[in-house]
Amino acid sequence: MEFRARGRLGCPQCYEVFRASLEPLLEKIHGGTQHVGKAPDESSAVDRSRERRLLELRRDLQTSVREERYEQAAKLRDELTRLEAEDAAAAVAELAEELADELTLSEAAGTDVPGDESEESEAADEDR
Repeated sequence: MEFRARGRLGCPQCYEVFRASLEPLLEKIHGGTQHVGKAPDESSAVDRSRERRLLELRRDLQTSVREERYEQAAKLRDELTRLEAEDAAAAVAELAEELADELTLSEAAGTDVPGDESEESEAADEDR
């Protein structure tokens, strides 16, 4: 009852006693069951650095256009375009990897794969 009211168990032993019930809940809420610490990982620091760089390039681009330094503005625009394309490509690759993982899990579990209506459409064609 205390867990439902406060979201915490009474003592460290409770976590061991109720482990089987808690693990699926923790997995669902936190995306994992192992504590990894409060500090962000290095990839988020890289992301922040990259975002700062993009912001800096955009500001420099605006300044260059305002000051009519069009050659410099074109170089900045090209650099921004290149970095944004890299980000987009990385996002697409990450999404493709997630979809491939889902597909593999669905096939391993023997469940229908979302978006795979080929068998259903074949069955519907046979009924006609």
